[in-house]
Amino acid sequence: MCTQTLSSLLQHLCSSTDDAGGCCPSLETRQNSPHVSPDAISMQIPSHGDVCPYIVETYGQEPAFLTRQPLVPVTTNEPNTRASSLTITKEWMPSSTKGKPSIYMIGYFGSDHDPLKHEPLNSRGWTLQERLLAPRTLHYGSNQMFWECKECLLAEDGTPFSTTFFTVESIIQGQMIPFTYHGLPKHGGQLNGIEGLYNNTPHYARWDRGWLALIQNYSCRNLTREEDKLLALAGLAKLLSERTGDQYMAGLWYRHLEEDLCWRVYARKEILSTSGDAARARRIYGAKLSDVQRPKKYRAPSWTWASIDAGVVFIQMNFDHIVMSMKEEPVGTQLGLYGVLKAGWLQLRAPLLQLRPLSPGKQQLEPYGVPIEITCAAGVALGTAHFDDLYAFPANFDCFALFLDWGNALIVTRTDGRSPEYPGGNDNESQRKGKTGNEIGLARFIWTPQQREEARRGNEDLSNMKMHRGIRCHGPITDQDPKVLVTLI
Repeated sequence: MCTQTLSSLLQHLCSSTDDAGGCCPSLETRQNSPHVSPDAISMQIPSHGDVCPYIVETYGQEPAFLTRQPLVPVTTNEPNTRASSLTITKEWMPSSTKGKPSIYMIGYFGSDHDPLKHEPLNSRGWTLQERLLAPRTLHYGSNQMFWECKECLLAEDGTPFSTTFFTVESIIQGQMIPFTYHGLPKHGGQLNGIEGLYNNTPHYARWDRGWLALIQNYSCRNLTREEDKLLALAGLAKLLSERTGDQYMAGLWYRHLEEDLCWRVYARKEILSTSGDAARARRIYGAKLSDVQRPKKYRAPSWTWASIDAGVVFIQMNFDHIVMSMKEEPVGTQLGLYGVLKAGWLQLRAPLLQLRPLSPGKQQLEPYGVPIEITCAAGVALGTAHFDDLYAFPANFDCFALFLDWGNALIVTRTDGRSPEYPGGNDNESQRKGKTGNEIGLARFIWTPQQREEARRGNEDLSNMKMHRGIRCHGPITDQDPKVLVTLI
């Protein structure tokens, strides 16, 4: 930087009286009292009491910078003076005035941030796979360009950002976890105040920049052609299958089938509002994430998230107590392995219980979803149903809970309104065509009153009262509930 440019910059700073960024107080304030910018204070950066940037003299070969990591060191050599340096530190803000303030996205300071998250291109379905598979990407944002590669994400204005987006390697790492790393965290969890319903947001394994987080992101994106739902991820799915050796099943993975089945529609943010008083916590709906609609033509089986156009969320399961089992080669598909499907089915063996609306006088568990109940071997258990595209309990057909673990169940129905159970477990082709069911949602249940009374008395003989890593597992299903064979299409 030439001397004239440096002098012009300093003169501009000294004459500035705008403090929108917290860096340029009035000249009177600067002259009469020491000043450290709020950004420097929040970052706990050792600095002199004066406006930043600050000219510091050079002693020998080591300049006395205000911070140890200057972004833009500039050296000048004025006649008859010692060499000086100008340091623009990380708290330096871009051009901004009170009349026209600009938002500054901080890269390495504070929590991780993806500056491309709300860019228009990131609302499109196809761009997710394209961003993941490309080794290097130049993003054209609304205000500036961004360079992204395996080493960095760099904004056009020079701001570096930590990599928070998915990578192929992060997804593969999640896909390769052992079975014991699935489900609830290994060192306990946090109950949300409603018995048995877990509240903590998972940040591990397949949720932490893994496949489940990827699908939750992808499900809220838009596609011009609804039939592209699986096609827009086909390249990534093929690569993951080759790298992991796992079988891809219309958006789900064979080695992780239990966890991949436990999804529900999540079209609006669901927020726990405490207002500073945990005792008066309430749950409210937040921003809309997506619309909810069925494709006009068949696209995927009902048990996969790809069967509906809506944002989805995956629910944590208790993998210490899975009650669902699969037949050998339980899945069948017709036509494309990774893309367009003509048909698909899934055969499971699990407890199957009929759902009914919550009886009058009983209290609803959660403000979201539809209140329901079941009768199981341990008595009557209350629960909450999240139907894919229904907002009330259906009156024109029966619904059943097909349990995955002690408390989580797929909501299934048969097209003729009867139970989708196979009589005698006969699962030949003719039986499959005539005795099949559709998944239409997800339900969660808590202990029955009898089970709660057993726990209160300290009776640990009941199998459902066992401890899960220091936390009681709340779910009504026990070994006394029989399993039946069900085929879902």
